[in-house]
Amino acid sequence: MFRKVSNWGIAILIVYSLLLLAVIAAADFSFSTGLAESKASHWFHSIPAGDKLGHFLLFGGLSFIANWVLAGCVRCRRVADVRRHLLLTLVVWLLVILEECSQLYLPHRNFDRWDIVADSAGILFFAALAVGLVEYRRRRASDLLPQ
Repeated sequence: MFRKVSNWGIAILIVYSLLLLAVIAAADFSFSTGLAESKASHWFHSIPAGDKLGHFLLFGGLSFIANWVLAGCVRCRRVADVRRHLLLTLVVWLLVILEECSQLYLPHRNFDRWDIVADSAGILFFAALAVGLVEYRRRRASDLLPQ
């Protein structure tokens, strides 16, 4: 039912998760110390809807990598696969919602429901993309096998 997950896949997921945590911590720290208007922050916020685009891409990237790694360890191609991907996507979404809601308790951060919308859209889009790409590769590989 399961096959060995690529060590590279797990390493990429861990590194990306740590990078994401560093970005979140930097945002929390910069707002609490008044360093929010650094050059990088100013450039990022000068992009129209840059904040929402960042939420879409960062948390969507987490969803993509997590679903890609899960697809690498699941061998069967039945409905159970879809349930596993849905469950994993739900777990990622819940963790992101908890992180966004934690901003309610940080004095220098602002809770924004549109951040949750951007997070959710990114998580769903990139989860579907990962599952679709994996399924495409599986079908292509089975088409290449001699019948």
